[in-house]
Amino acid sequence: MKKKRTRLLLIFTLIISPLLLIGVALSCGIIGIFYNYATYVDDVEGITALQAWDIAEPIANNWDPDGYLFRVAGERLHHNDDGTGPFWRFEYYGRNLNQSVRIVVDTKSGRIENTHNGFPTSAIVNWTMDSPEVVTIAMAHPNYTTIKDEYRDIHVSGIVLVNNGGTNIWSVDFDAGTIGHYKGLDIHIDDATGTVLW
Repeated sequence: MKKKRTRLLLIFTLIISPLLLIGVALSCGIIGIFYNYATYVDDVEGITALQAWDIAEPIANNWDPDGYLFRVAGERLHHNDDGTGPFWRFEYYGRNLNQSVRIVVDTKSGRIENTHNGFPTSAIVNWTMDSPEVVTIAMAHPNYTTIKDEYRDIHVSGIVLVNNGGTNIWSVDFDAGTIGHYKGLDIHIDDATGTVLW
């Protein structure tokens, strides 16, 4: 009987207690604080969107010389707040192949990530601004400064460039959330003029 009680106490101490502590930490948001700190505290080496495009363009031309760029993206959790990131994704539509391709570029090289059935879409033409300039404009916007006052851990979570109705439009996404609580902001900028659209 005494051995059984000791065994039960040992099981409770080694298995159930840590699970209860994790449950309490999750419900209080403590894990989210550590997750945010570990994910965003360090800047990472990165390149700008235009620097990455210089790497992606020859790969795309080799894939389909008659293709065109329709989407540029630096995605969630992979950006410094200076508009650089350790990787970028470029999506091209190949007119000859009737396929789309996604090319992933890191700070040194690029590769085709995947291809899929294509669909004609608006091409990005005469792209002028680079990602650091876009982020600087977004951070100067009153909506950003307002949210920055409330959430000091706000950071760039994504940068996207697409052509919408003949206009190249950047979207800079900011995130100040933790696990279980999201607070975000998207700022859209005209690539030709640098004007914040919405």
